[in-house]
Amino acid sequence: MPKAGEAFLDSATVGARSFVIAVEHDGVLATGVTLSEKQAAWGNDQIAQAGLAGRAKSFVSTIAAFRAASFTRLPSLEMVEHVGIKHLEAFYKQVHDLLDDQGLFYMQ
Repeated sequence: MPKAGEAFLDSATVGARSFVIAVEHDGVLATGVTLSEKQAAWGNDQIAQAGLAGRAKSFVSTIAAFRAASFTRLPSLEMVEHVGIKHLEAFYKQVHDLLDDQGLFYMQ
């Protein structure tokens, strides 16, 4: 289970209910990334409606843009289709570089 205050990076599922639940119930500080402007806007609306604007934010970006950051949790739901088989190794390297030493990556 994520712990309060942990840094949570959500790739491609910005605005999904799981993103808001992680902030509401687990107390994580969440960053969401997506390539879709509409999805990021919807995600930020969901965050605002839940009263979580200070603890979560959605961005139009890729996880590569956060290379100077470090995260304790990084879920990746249905990203294989978006990344593509030829780019999975590079994607996994980016995930590895973004996670704390004891960080958790989970993929669906």
